[in-house]
Amino acid sequence: MADIIALPGVRAPFAAGLSWRHEDTRPKAKALRALSLEKGRWGLVRETSAGTIQAGFCNPIDGVTSPAKLRSLAAMVADQHPQPWMGRYRISENRYWYIAVRDGQEVIPDGDRIGTAADVDRIREQHRELGEWTTDLEGTIDDLAEMARTWTRKVTLSDLQRRLWVPVAIVSGVAIAIAAISAGVVVHNERAAAARKKIEDDNRLALAAAQRAERVAKSRVLPWTHEPMPSDVVRACGLAWRDQDLARGGWMLSSWRCDASTNGISMTSDWERAGGLASEAPGTLQDGGQKSEESVQVRRAFSEPSPLVAQSEAAQRAIWSFAQSNGLTLTMTAAIAKPVLPGATPDEPAVDPWTISQPVFKLGMAPWDPAAPSFDTVPGLRVRGLRWSQGTPQWTVDTTLYTLRASTIPAAHGGPAKPLPGGRA
Repeated sequence: MADIIALPGVRAPFAAGLSWRHEDTRPKAKALRALSLEKGRWGLVRETSAGTIQAGFCNPIDGVTSPAKLRSLAAMVADQHPQPWMGRYRISENRYWYIAVRDGQEVIPDGDRIGTAADVDRIREQHRELGEWTTDLEGTIDDLAEMARTWTRKVTLSDLQRRLWVPVAIVSGVAIAIAAISAGVVVHNERAAAARKKIEDDNRLALAAAQRAERVAKSRVLPWTHEPMPSDVVRACGLAWRDQDLARGGWMLSSWRCDASTNGISMTSDWERAGGLASEAPGTLQDGGQKSEESVQVRRAFSEPSPLVAQSEAAQRAIWSFAQSNGLTLTMTAAIAKPVLPGATPDEPAVDPWTISQPVFKLGMAPWDPAAPSFDTVPGLRVRGLRWSQGTPQWTVDTTLYTLRASTIPAAHGGPAKPLPGGRA
């Protein structure tokens, strides 16, 4: 359900929680009216920075007399980072806004939501299964306000079911004559406008075709060749943990998480009150002043990852042997099916030539301990993040395992198939 978010220092209110859908071309008013009967009476159409088109809808919001007073928060934020990215922003105590953006900088279904931390985290976990995300942000209402102050595209909502009308008046004979003379001019202008509209539509369709071709080419990029090696992630998280306080001003660290992305790491620290005051709580206060959450992001340039990867059977043997020989607890998940994302078209490849699973390891020492095993020894294994909780003797390592579905991958431009690194010809 849509709601209003007032950003500090920004006069215009923002609407959050719209439902979004992809459009091949900019929809006309008649089509929007028909959609609004099902999707919601208020809405807008946005063109992304990549040139794709989306329509957003919501039902009228209590207390707002006109949608023209509202701007879309998702339309303002979606182009702020390269896709695919997701972000969670704290609006007030236990009130969060979540955004998820993928193909063509489009807000995906359920990717514009407002609710409690549990509400948005549940949706975020569901979206993690859509594939890899280059950026996963934690922010505040102040971050949103800063974006709004520098945003120049003031796209507002409108009532999609409102029809413009002109009162019928009695006109004189002179007016009728003038109207008859003007009719020829109007017809000429309408024909010229229609010609311009056709050129614009043709250009837009050509651009959409080029963008689809680009998405097809990107879908053939081997993802494990763009993600940091496990040892790089473990080393970076170990340096962050070295500077992590276990207690601060009467607050105790209850859990800690270090997540990796292509351009750095992000740390999330959960704190519990141990005699301290709410005014001294690290990060963002939660749970009636008894808990808090602190998030820090660090940009880092990782070394070039190894292209090695194994076929499914060999990869299963390698990862289980790695766990068994090092005394690690391993939990395997089934391969993740690639979903159909907004903007996908039938000419895009339906099945990648690789599969993705998400093994979870537990070990009795810090992963960066000199005695800890190196996860680099398993071909195609990448570390997504590390987790620690107070009172548990083990660390948790969340990983992604890439395996080959077949020994070859189609060339990006229709040429002969080439063996993948690590595959058998």
